[in-house]
Amino acid sequence: GLVIKRDMGKEIRSVSFDVEGTLLAIGFKDGRIGFCCFYF
Repeated sequence: GLVIKRDMGKEIRSVSFDVEGTLLAIGFKDGRIGFCCFYF
């Protein structure tokens, strides 16, 4: 499943993955960064 923090109401500026593609970093337009992890 996908676990994600509650910052998703903000406008997303950038999205990036780590090397394995399991950690997702989301940059928002207000400068904050949210994280979510994919569990397989």
